[in-house]
Amino acid sequence: MPIKFLREEKKFSSLEELKAIDLQGKLPILCAQTTQNLVEFKKIKKFLKKLYTNAIFFDTICSVTENRQYEAIELAKRSDAMIVIGGKESSNTEKLYKLCKESCPKTLWIETAAE
Repeated sequence: MPIKFLREEKKFSSLEELKAIDLQGKLPILCAQTTQNLVEFKKIKKFLKKLYTNAIFFDTICSVTENRQYEAIELAKRSDAMIVIGGKESSNTEKLYKLCKESCPKTLWIETAAE
């Protein structure tokens, strides 16, 4: 997800990556793409709010994506194994796979029936 300043943009995908960026005291504008990991986005937003009370956030994570992520996490918590089916180039499928794998280590990501 990018964080923008008036004249520059820095990209990161986790709170740990954000912490490594020198914000130089500039007021950040945080933009999240629609497939961003919602849990990670909330951690990042909370972190930035503590540092910058006037930070600007553009949360473009759609409700369908949000619901799908929460449902996948809940299902993974109750499962012995998970199979996430989707394109290897799909950012949304990659996010779902990573979220499921955190709760269910035996998670596979496949794209085709042959896999």
